[in-house]
Amino acid sequence: MKKIELLAPVGNIDALKAAVQAGCDAVYLGYYAFGARSKAGFDDDEIIEAIDYAHLYGVKVYITVNTIIFEDEFTELIEAVEFLIDAKADAFIVQDLGVLDYLNKTYDNIELHASTQMHIHNVAGAKVAKANGVSRVVVARELSLEEVLKIKKAADVEVEVFVHGAMCVSYSGQCLISSVSHSRSGNRGECAQNCRLKYDLVTDSITVSESKYMLSMKDLYNLENVDTLIESGIDSLKIEGRLKRPEYVFEVVSAYRNAIDKYYDDVEFDIEDKKDKLLRIFNREFTNGYLMKERDVVNNISNSHVGVNVGKVITAKGNKVNIRLIRDLNIGDGLRIADTGYQVNNMYINDRLVKHAPKGSIVTLSFGFDLEIKKNQSVIKTTDKLQLTSINKEISDNKRKVKVDINIDFTIGNPLKLTIDDLSGNVVSMTSNSVVEEALNTPLDKERVIKQFTKLGSTVYGVNNLTINCSEGATVPIKEINQLRRNVCEKLDKIRVEKDLLIKNKPSVPDFGVKTTKEYAVIANTQEQLEVVLNYDVDKIIVRDKELMSLFKDERIVYLNPRINHQGNYLNYGVIGELGGLTTNNIVASDSFMNVVNSYSVGFLHKNKVPKVALSEELTFRQIDDLVDGFKRHYRFKANLEVIIYNRKELMITRFCPISKVHGTEKNCGLCKKQFYLQNDFKELFPLIRENDCVMKVMNFKVNDDIRKIGKYKELGITNFKLIFTLEDAHQTKEVMENLKANS
Repeated sequence: MKKIELLAPVGNIDALKAAVQAGCDAVYLGYYAFGARSKAGFDDDEIIEAIDYAHLYGVKVYITVNTIIFEDEFTELIEAVEFLIDAKADAFIVQDLGVLDYLNKTYDNIELHASTQMHIHNVAGAKVAKANGVSRVVVARELSLEEVLKIKKAADVEVEVFVHGAMCVSYSGQCLISSVSHSRSGNRGECAQNCRLKYDLVTDSITVSESKYMLSMKDLYNLENVDTLIESGIDSLKIEGRLKRPEYVFEVVSAYRNAIDKYYDDVEFDIEDKKDKLLRIFNREFTNGYLMKERDVVNNISNSHVGVNVGKVITAKGNKVNIRLIRDLNIGDGLRIADTGYQVNNMYINDRLVKHAPKGSIVTLSFGFDLEIKKNQSVIKTTDKLQLTSINKEISDNKRKVKVDINIDFTIGNPLKLTIDDLSGNVVSMTSNSVVEEALNTPLDKERVIKQFTKLGSTVYGVNNLTINCSEGATVPIKEINQLRRNVCEKLDKIRVEKDLLIKNKPSVPDFGVKTTKEYAVIANTQEQLEVVLNYDVDKIIVRDKELMSLFKDERIVYLNPRINHQGNYLNYGVIGELGGLTTNNIVASDSFMNVVNSYSVGFLHKNKVPKVALSEELTFRQIDDLVDGFKRHYRFKANLEVIIYNRKELMITRFCPISKVHGTEKNCGLCKKQFYLQNDFKELFPLIRENDCVMKVMNFKVNDDIRKIGKYKELGITNFKLIFTLEDAHQTKEVMENLKANS
């Protein structure tokens, strides 16, 4: 039975060592230029050191190239990938369709994993990914375990699931809120964390819920579900946290390592002790997440570490406070009282200065400043000094060992021979320069020979099994034994860090073409909008509602396949918005959430029978110009491209419903038939729009109108344009269409 993989996040060398020493099977890390955590990237020297260190312990290294790559970055990306292949990276985690296509065509046997940023959440998407070289899919966090297993079985692909750490409230790869508000793209590893801010919930100009963290997700936690996940056949358990400190990485990885090992060893596992450590190291409250069909996934009270309750205030006067403890407290611990952070630098029990206060005692703390603290107020421990000290000691002890079998031949008349087998197919056998001789005075006994050969403390190796063929009365210089041991270990080290290099193929001439069209398309969200648009000379009218589509017999009307499509139900002759849509027939176009920002992605979609490709809304005019020119160079014909010239930008799409959360209702409650908004501190109103199956979209507070820029787009080579209506009434829709008529 293949054991489940435990995959750990690392953002620097210290975190890498913490993850490895905690027992991970693989790590994922970012190269400094191309990873979805821009602050957690390794430079050239660090990445070589990281990969060699991991490989010594038999740990695989997956490189995150899980961002969208602009045209002028692609050459740098190619060079980076070649460097990373030479550095012996085990796999690449990718988001960008152009990157996927390039790597799959260029390198034989390259291991490619589809990032969760690729938004694969159904069987069709996984099948397309596999057909294009993907061996593993990091599935969307919004999937239930049953849905994940359906993908694994039907697509015959490895599946990786997030089990612990921070979660995006939006489907990954489908969020523009940071890009629109701060020019920091979540698709570029630069997320500004807008979802962690406070919002009001508003309807009919009435504030329903005030100043809460409406979109701030709890932390994912699934320690008690490890057995279920192993038995289900999931291939890899992924921990989130490349921006977390090494102590966090170690504590979380070690907890899940322990749970996994206890399962395979059929030994009882103390979940409560491990969970308590995880709560202390970091938590925003825990949830099992959508994976286990949990709906209460948002903590709207706090957006950061909530810590653990350490006691209650008994009395407070001036800058002193007395606390009755329900947990131990130590000097150096971090506390939070009344939203004020405090490090314990001194504390007293019965006026006696102490370094440690046990559970049940009453301690006096002096803050150095006055606080408005009430009796019975909770005191929260946010940092546990002893926990951090203990973790750092465990990391530095380097207790993880690679088990090896050792065979020693210590026979008179033959060179001393040492063979070490790492039980992973690597065997090193070497002999000494001198011959084992009969001792004239004091021979080396068997125990002394074994002792010298098993001095492996400075190496990564530990003895699993040892056999020895030893002559009585034999001897050899001790330095010969030590040197032979060092030589064999060093040779085994080199073998373990080596990896067969991939074969690079020559670029092929594209064997496809595409017709250039000059079309105007409009997405109508309501019947009122549709009735207006039908009166205008546009080429395609796109609708989301099948019932609305059936009301009007007009050959211009086509269907917009939902890009949240867990069941993979599509209509042919429609617009597609996610990878699974490529399995349909007579595709009309792709939409902008396919995140196309380079010519290679355009080529991939054209090659897969997408006749018209919508560009990402994150592109500037200069970047569009680069893309158009790049496509001509690479493919030797002109791409058929579309841009959005009017819309209220969709900022995120989420399976979480803030309306239901505030009102305490179940799914399909119908409250969203009224128009609700999220309101930020600037009093900007972000409309909430429901789609199928209670999927909620958060729209921008303002409309984006680029209709007057059509001429500029045409100068760049863009020939297709799209307008998207959302909340407009008939009069507003007509005004926009008249504006289009005047400028097209």
